[in-house]
Amino acid sequence: MQIHYPIITFPDNFKCFGYKSETLFLFLSKIVTDKQIFLVVTFGIFFFSMILHELAHGFTAFWLGDKTAKKEGRLSLNPLVHIDPLSTLVMPVLTYFFLGFFLGGAKPIPVEPQKLSWGKVGDFLVTIMGPLVHLLLACLLALSLHWIDSESLWAWILAFSFQIQVFLLLFNLLPIPPLDGFFVLRLLLPSKWAKFWDRYILPFGTVILICVLLLLFYTHTFVYVEKGVDSLMNLFAKGMGTAEQLEYILDYNSLREALGFDG
Repeated sequence: MQIHYPIITFPDNFKCFGYKSETLFLFLSKIVTDKQIFLVVTFGIFFFSMILHELAHGFTAFWLGDKTAKKEGRLSLNPLVHIDPLSTLVMPVLTYFFLGFFLGGAKPIPVEPQKLSWGKVGDFLVTIMGPLVHLLLACLLALSLHWIDSESLWAWILAFSFQIQVFLLLFNLLPIPPLDGFFVLRLLLPSKWAKFWDRYILPFGTVILICVLLLLFYTHTFVYVEKGVDSLMNLFAKGMGTAEQLEYILDYNSLREALGFDG
């Protein structure tokens, strides 16, 4: 399939934030034709998604009685309070240069499980709410394609954002520290094993995660991860009745080739 480049038209007298339509079109079209701007937009979507992910943890903990995140000023959309030097700045740069895509996260929301209502159930709810945010966003983004012109730039942005949400959903459910899937699995373990994981595995979580990713990538098994993302993405789109629109708007492999990511 050939990629359909986004097309957006405005009335002659249209203005947005004081700019004429031609200027706005030039800026928006650069998003998908300029590699550097494309990377910035991708990182922006990725980072904002992770902020929502962490806020889901924080607000759920707040509702269950743990006010730690609130006291530390973390229940905010201000991106500055969610920046972590390692996971937000260093890791995305390293994964992009070594793996070809962004990977990282926002600063983890502080949670004190002993302050939560409902014991392990409360802890489970706080943990699972992060991935559920990506599930909800994926559904809303797929559904929104019903009302967006498939030829518009906004349709492309929504479709690309949808793909990122599906990837983040699967990625965060991996049972590897410090991902949510690890903590869900930990809650299901006997107390003795949970303490072992906390002492000997959790402190090295980021190193383990990077090693696993490098192993997947350089043994060419990462292609199965991509197939998993594509399959789940198509499943979501079919469920929302927007599979045809998604296929028309965004062809991931063609887009990467067009922007010079491959080869």
